[in-house]
Amino acid sequence: MGADQYLISCIAGQTRSRDFVLINQSPASVSVTSYQITGPSANLYSTTAAPSAVASMASLTIPITFSPDTIGVKPAQLIITFSNGLNATVFLRGLGFKGYGGDNEPSLQYIFDAFQYNITVQDDDPSNNVINSNQTFWIAERLGDELAQDQLFKAVDPSLPIQLTVIGTWGPQPNNGQPTVTWGWHSPGNISDLHPVFSVANSDSQTLWPTTTGSLNFTVSPADASFGLYSFWPYFGWNSCSEDALNTWDNGYHHLRSYRYRDRSGNFVDNTLIMATEEWTGDKDFNDLIVVASNLKLASDPAGFGVGVPAPSTQVYCWPTIIQTSSSTSSSQVPTTSSEETSSSTSTSSSTSSSTTSSTSTSTSTSISQIPTTSSLEFSRPVSTSEIQTSSQNTVTVNQNLRSSSQILTPVIALLCAAMFL
Repeated sequence: MGADQYLISCIAGQTRSRDFVLINQSPASVSVTSYQITGPSANLYSTTAAPSAVASMASLTIPITFSPDTIGVKPAQLIITFSNGLNATVFLRGLGFKGYGGDNEPSLQYIFDAFQYNITVQDDDPSNNVINSNQTFWIAERLGDELAQDQLFKAVDPSLPIQLTVIGTWGPQPNNGQPTVTWGWHSPGNISDLHPVFSVANSDSQTLWPTTTGSLNFTVSPADASFGLYSFWPYFGWNSCSEDALNTWDNGYHHLRSYRYRDRSGNFVDNTLIMATEEWTGDKDFNDLIVVASNLKLASDPAGFGVGVPAPSTQVYCWPTIIQTSSSTSSSQVPTTSSEETSSSTSTSSSTSSSTTSSTSTSTSTSISQIPTTSSLEFSRPVSTSEIQTSSQNTVTVNQNLRSSSQILTPVIALLCAAMFL
């Protein structure tokens, strides 16, 4: 059986629930006989799921409730036992944080730790939101495992799109219903030439796995060109740019930190970056928008970390997906006015704002037609194309003809993947 992670964030002392889905892709029915939550923080999780039969090609929704008592990462495991004697283990990785806005937000280090990214950001006290207690480090050009930033990027293989996953946002929520943030690319040095890619929903300004509209893959024109990255924040009215000189609203300071992606075993995943954005002029935490991008490299790196790009016919990297069908909390929703800085006032800079992405990204289809497309989790191992069956432009499913008949029910977290050709 597959084993993977289920991540959720919640204010300490409150409760949040989310569902995830298991899919039976075998030709036979199977029964779930029991659920058991174990591990160091098992007491902070619960489920109301009952034993149930799952027909062939049907799905089962399992609700998980997370009630953190303090801030930080709270690990546990959900063990699902089936009537055929097999088990599936889902690693529960809840993140407790103080509250919404400013000093209440979780640190970038805590967010990376929740995903087990094995990345050091050089935070001397991750219980606080700022990236380091030494203010001179806030604008440093390089901290911890950050890559030497040349501020421009390129596709590793120009013939393939750059693939994105948005893993978290902790930014201010506009009070007029506008998106929390719009992210995109621009030609070098030209903040007037903006190309929006996706936007984060207004209601998801402070969470892991925010809801997005637009697209989570893109190409530039020309395809082999260098480009800068930007994020437009309607609450402030300015663009936070990878090119420091374009951040005129904050004295040209550093506002994007890039890291090489590491899997849970600490291994680098080639040609894949994690990018952390800061959108404020004061305390800097770099947790405001966190994006994982594949087929992306620094423009100054001609080989993409010295590793070529395998042909799509030989290798695929994929993010196992958890389908999170609902979210509820016993607390009030994110406040309509931001507390990013209590001393701040809403201001508008002369930076050119981007147009909001209005088109909704096309949902990928699977062999289970009723299953929606959602945010992705971490990369799994690379799998040979002999093990997969392509079902849509960005989706792969495990070919059941290659699976043992004893492997009856496998979680969607190990089956439904967003294809990454690296």
